[in-house]
Amino acid sequence: MDIQSPRTARSRLSRSTRTAAAATAVLSLAAAVHRHTIITSVSVAVLVVFSAMVALVLQRRLTRWTPVVNFLVLSGLIVPLAVVPTIWVLPAR
Repeated sequence: MDIQSPRTARSRLSRSTRTAAAATAVLSLAAAVHRHTIITSVSVAVLVVFSAMVALVLQRRLTRWTPVVNFLVLSGLIVPLAVVPTIWVLPAR
């Protein structure tokens, strides 16, 4: 049983094979970036539309919960939720 090192196996590949593999890697990276751009764009567009609809309803409907919801939305904009657990983890001085 002859076991070869990866370096020996790599040196056996022809230059055209290595070039084709590199081109395939570049094309797959470009395809991944393209898919990511489409997914991000669609997600942001949907989020903007639904957020605008929710904001309209929240501001037009006057109930006793309206000030509470407004406070929660504004506090979520001012203090991100990722900060809250960090404060609990920090040692008190």
